[in-house]
Amino acid sequence: MLRSRTLRVQVPPSQIVYFKFLLEGYDHLALPVVVDGKKAEIKLLIHPTELKIFVSLIKEEFPSAIILGDDEDGCSGSI
Repeated sequence: MLRSRTLRVQVPPSQIVYFKFLLEGYDHLALPVVVDGKKAEIKLLIHPTELKIFVSLIKEEFPSAIILGDDEDGCSGSI
């Protein structure tokens, strides 16, 4: 059985609402929780099968976005 993954992402602060709106538009691709509004750090719960779609969306819409960490494997860095 596949378990959901937890990712932390940082987007431009002025784009938090747009980011959440996009996730809703993609049939709730991930469940976002804003951890730090000033830094625009967002924690996401996402299913592993949706990860490719999520990364493609982020690369296209938020080229300066940074993955701050993954609770599963500790990955971090620009996407």
